[in-house]
Amino acid sequence: MVVRITKWLLGAAAISVLLLATWSVFCRSVYASSSYVVEVRFEKMPPTDKPLVEWLRSQPGVVSHTVAVGRFKDDKLLCVGFIQSRNLAGQPPFPDLDGQTPRLGYAGADGPFRDAADRSRRLSAE
Repeated sequence: MVVRITKWLLGAAAISVLLLATWSVFCRSVYASSSYVVEVRFEKMPPTDKPLVEWLRSQPGVVSHTVAVGRFKDDKLLCVGFIQSRNLAGQPPFPDLDGQTPRLGYAGADGPFRDAADRSRRLSAE
């Protein structure tokens, strides 16, 4: 009886490992494109958003011709839109906009980038 249960448990464990490995390969092999429009308010911004656009275009998975930005509400609100292709495991990661914007001259953010409240705003490729 114990041998029978042990064989059953080993078989179930082997099947579980095989299913987990298959799921892992599937998640790393299947890609999906997602559209993002994010925003944040800054106290100070550089005169142009061109360096931000160029940096974002160079990020892994970002479809370069889809990158667009816009400034709204007295040039304090920065909106950034783009399409990124990522696998189901989340690779490549979302671009580090919060880490890069201070290096490009943006200062005094009201928090991290967040989903845009109004995704219908007109953005430009600069």
